[in-house]
Amino acid sequence: MKTTYDTTIKLTGNDTAEALCEAAARLAPQIGGKSYDVRLEIKDCTAPVHRDELKHSIASRIFEELRKAGYRPDPDYAAPELVVAIELMGEKAGIHLVKSRIVY
Repeated sequence: MKTTYDTTIKLTGNDTAEALCEAAARLAPQIGGKSYDVRLEIKDCTAPVHRDELKHSIASRIFEELRKAGYRPDPDYAAPELVVAIELMGEKAGIHLVKSRIVY
């Protein structure tokens, strides 16, 4: 898998979900009309987060940003072209946009 975007954000206070949604939403132009999935991994996160709710919030924000930009969002959980991979570690989060589909 090839990473096409990497960023790290510092998580502060109770705005973890909003900060992650905002950062992930900035990926919409790079996702464009491609199929995508959001994957979330939490390791020793100091912020109070509920994994499933957070993943849903991030995925919903990306979906809405794609629609606003005129794209037809194409979430694909089985074989996406791109993966928005988010790792929460301590007070930081890494956000990566990764090409995931193998083309034969």
